[in-house]
Amino acid sequence: MTGLDKQGAMILDEVGLPDGFEFNGIHCGIKSSPAKDLSLVKTEDNKPVLTAAVFTTNEICAAPVVVSKESLSASGGLISAVLLNSGNANAATGAKGIKTVRDSAIKLAEVMGCDTSNILVCSTGLIGIPLDPKPILDSIVTLEQESQNSIEAFKEAAEAILTTDTVAKTFSVQPQSKAYKIAGFAKGAAMLAPAMATMLTVVVTDADIKLDHLRSSLNDAVEDSFNSILVDGCMSTNDTVIIMTSGKYPVKDLDEFSTLLKRGLQSLAYQMVKDAEGGTVVAHLTIEGAVDSYQAKALARKVAQSVLVRCSLNGRDPYWGRIISELGAAGVNIDPGKVQISYGDYLVADGGVAAAHDIKGLAEYMQNDEIAIGVNLNLGASVHSMIFCDISHGYIDENRKTS
Repeated sequence: MTGLDKQGAMILDEVGLPDGFEFNGIHCGIKSSPAKDLSLVKTEDNKPVLTAAVFTTNEICAAPVVVSKESLSASGGLISAVLLNSGNANAATGAKGIKTVRDSAIKLAEVMGCDTSNILVCSTGLIGIPLDPKPILDSIVTLEQESQNSIEAFKEAAEAILTTDTVAKTFSVQPQSKAYKIAGFAKGAAMLAPAMATMLTVVVTDADIKLDHLRSSLNDAVEDSFNSILVDGCMSTNDTVIIMTSGKYPVKDLDEFSTLLKRGLQSLAYQMVKDAEGGTVVAHLTIEGAVDSYQAKALARKVAQSVLVRCSLNGRDPYWGRIISELGAAGVNIDPGKVQISYGDYLVADGGVAAAHDIKGLAEYMQNDEIAIGVNLNLGASVHSMIFCDISHGYIDENRKTS
């Protein structure tokens, strides 16, 4: 994923938003601070549109995930709105948590004049703490009535789902023909593991895409974006990625649509690692020369989740010994005598042993905020890339207490 458009917000301002949707983000009182904590993405005419989603694979699913799965199935993939809150995950909250989600969906459906099954709900924040529904229910009318199709409203919706994030993550892309647009926003700065989405993301498009293709495109895009990043290897209970399409404009090239969606989600994924809790360096890891994709992915994940490797990054230390050690512990067959490891353009290991290199030049390279790590197994043609970050004192300070 190296070389992506790294300024998603700038792309948003240049490309604009798809037709057929409205957005809003407000403070309703879930957070004790005045920060925004309630967000809405809805169709302009309140009618349901084709929608696909991917949810967490964590067996402890938050109440909004449970209910949203049910709604998406009951509606046949037809959704009018997504209601999101930050400040409380509504996870591990039992029957009361489920009721809070249902009551919120019922209230928004009444305001919009649609069926309850046409509403999806997402939450993010602290786990195991009951979510008071009153601030949400008291704010839904205002939230819906003041929604707009504007970049400002879109940014406010993105801002309202942030927790420990320092910035909102957004993107907007379109084909060269400018026939349609795809835009989205996300939150995520920790509890990011390469196993599903690991955050909240809402994407909208005005492309006329059938539901089956929408689903397959989303699944493929998630695999090469949110499934290919790592901050701490911890999986959330609330992970959700949603894409809605107003279907206003025809699509001549379905592969182009899929490519653009993947590009957008990769931009969001990069922005999340860039904003990781306590992160000081972003590492772009590429495993190449693997026998197959399974081997490449297994090795990439093993290296990226290594505490020792990430500590080395924090110290700007190109200690490749930690990398080759993790390669050997991944549980897939490799030939140590063929392994090459590099940092940027500096080859530090060749044939599984140290390679002569410019030590001073490498030391200077390691001071960069972004570092490329390359591993060539020289066994086959498969390649897999991951983006991850270092572990710092800042991450520990953020997470040594409830946050």
